[in-house]
Amino acid sequence: MKRVLIIVVLIVLGMSVTISVPANAQRFISGSGAFSGKVFRSDTNMAISNSYILLMQEKEKGVEPQHFDTRTDADGRYRFTDIPAAKYTVSIYSWYPNRTDAPCADSANGKTVDGGHVTVEWQRKSNAFMEIVIIKGFVIDRDHDKSKDFDVTCR
Repeated sequence: MKRVLIIVVLIVLGMSVTISVPANAQRFISGSGAFSGKVFRSDTNMAISNSYILLMQEKEKGVEPQHFDTRTDADGRYRFTDIPAAKYTVSIYSWYPNRTDAPCADSANGKTVDGGHVTVEWQRKSNAFMEIVIIKGFVIDRDHDKSKDFDVTCR
């Protein structure tokens, strides 16, 4: 009898639960986009293979930020699909055996051609120098494919 009463209470509670979505979150749910391109350095015209690309949705009131990531292939190409329409911060990580191999190795507080902020640091785990390019305010439109090549060369 106790089990039946507990089951009935759970069913009644389950029927009365409502899910609410903040009004400003609707744009993130209602559409998504895709984008693809290449990571390269214009000073040598070389593709950057095996780069790690992280998209972090910029915070907006009432919406939990999401993140997406991928790696470039041997030709420096990447592709993201089903990305919610929003504004993102793009972070591109690439590794080099010698500091002088990094595109912005000699540039303190460097900026890329795309306006990205650059840092180069030693990464002990990979036994290589890691260049990090951060670009803020990158917009993904809903229901729209976008092509974007990222140039990691300093200006």
